[in-house]
Amino acid sequence: MARATLVGVVLLTMVGFLTAGDQPKGPPPRVMKAEIDKQGQAYLPMTVHSIRQEARTYTVEVNGRKEQRVQMVMIPVVEQFMVGLNDPGVEVYDTNGKRLDINNKRFAGPMAVLVSADANRVDPFFLRLVREGTLVVVVTRNHKSGPDPKRLPPTPKEEPKDEKKP
Repeated sequence: MARATLVGVVLLTMVGFLTAGDQPKGPPPRVMKAEIDKQGQAYLPMTVHSIRQEARTYTVEVNGRKEQRVQMVMIPVVEQFMVGLNDPGVEVYDTNGKRLDINNKRFAGPMAVLVSADANRVDPFFLRLVREGTLVVVVTRNHKSGPDPKRLPPTPKEEPKDEKKP
C-alpha cells in the first residue's frame, strides 16, 4: 500500500514539474455569443450588475404623533448594453493573435467568440483549444460609462399559458 502511494506521489510531482512552464499568464476568456444587428454588424450583449442607493421615506408613530423618516436603501440594478465589435475601445483578434479590422465586415448570423476577462489580450495557452477562425475580443473600456451607451431593448416576458385542469 505504501509503495502504491509513493508511486502516485512521484507521478503527480513529475506531472507538476512537466506542466509548470506551460501555465497561462492570465484568466481564461469567456465564451460569448456575438449577435448581429439589422445592419449586419456584430455586437456583444453585455450585462452590468450594479447597486444604486436610494432614499425612501416612511412614516412612524412616536409618542402618539406621526413622523416622517428617511432611510437609505441599496437597490440592485441589472442593465444590458450592446457593445459593438467595431466600437472604440474594442479590439478583435484572430486565434493567431493578429489584429483584425472588422469596420466594414458584415456577418451572416450569430457566432461564438472569446472575450477577454481582464481587458488584456488572451494568453496563447487558451487559444490552442479554439477552432481556427474564432474571433477573440478584448474590451478595453467600460461601455456603461462611455458616451451614449446602446441599451438593449427589454425582452418580452412570456405569459403563462392557460392550462385547463380537468
